[in-house]
Amino acid sequence: MTFSHDTQIPVLERAKRNMSVHVEGESLTLNALAERFPPERCPLDAELGWRVRRLPVSRDVGAFDVLILWRRVHGEWSCFFLFSTFDPALTVRALPRAWK
Repeated sequence: MTFSHDTQIPVLERAKRNMSVHVEGESLTLNALAERFPPERCPLDAELGWRVRRLPVSRDVGAFDVLILWRRVHGEWSCFFLFSTFDPALTVRALPRAWK
């Protein structure tokens, strides 16, 4: 994230689930954030078969978005996270496709 903020080059990178972010004045791990946004609260991307939620968050390096991505693995929903510094005008559907 520091690289992106220093160079103004957007990045999309996978994040560890135990990382903490600040959202709406509260510090939460990404796991805790996923508990607030389970698969049924995230819109389905029919083409990928994933459920995706994009949220504005921050860390000490600055503000960015986190994507909570839910996908079925052996019939069970499993999530992973991406940090994005891409312009919010870029659709949430485009980001997982770019990463995948």
